[in-house]
Amino acid sequence: IVLGLKFLSTQSGFITAIRFFKPAGSTASHLGALYKLDGTLLSQVAFTNETNSGWQQANFGTPVAITANTVYMAVYYSDNGDYVANAGFFLPGPTLSPPLRALKNGENGPNGLYDYAYQPKFPTQTYQGGNYWADVVFANTIPPDVTPPTVAITAEQRWIQPRARGFPMSSATVSAKRAARRR
Repeated sequence: IVLGLKFLSTQSGFITAIRFFKPAGSTASHLGALYKLDGTLLSQVAFTNETNSGWQQANFGTPVAITANTVYMAVYYSDNGDYVANAGFFLPGPTLSPPLRALKNGENGPNGLYDYAYQPKFPTQTYQGGNYWADVVFANTIPPDVTPPTVAITAEQRWIQPRARGFPMSSATVSAKRAARRR
């Protein structure tokens, strides 16, 4: 089953992770994804090192930039159909966690979406504005990449010392001079 949440942010920023609430006793494998409302997949991630129950989080390899006041969908996939739900959760109004806002059911279509599927996909079914406890992690900015650069050596450069002048020259230069003397 695939379960999703429509949300927007009142400010531009980055979604760094997908979260979901795992029921006790679940042995399912899970994937998380972030979609544009038109169904375009922005990023996907596998959940690893899950605990037995409670909130699970999977960080995207690269944070996903989002635009203020644009609707997105956070989704998680459960391969054996385990999930937690609260029917009617999105019926009374939006859920606020500034700058994020989960849409009220009926605002830009239904909220609390699902689909029965054997692989992750954009969910389109709804039932009574239910909350399936998908969530995102938002950041205003992303920290700079402090990973040290790596250097790859692609060709070996050999230097030889010519007799007359005393400064290094590449072997290609010396070979060219020898060829010129032979002519």
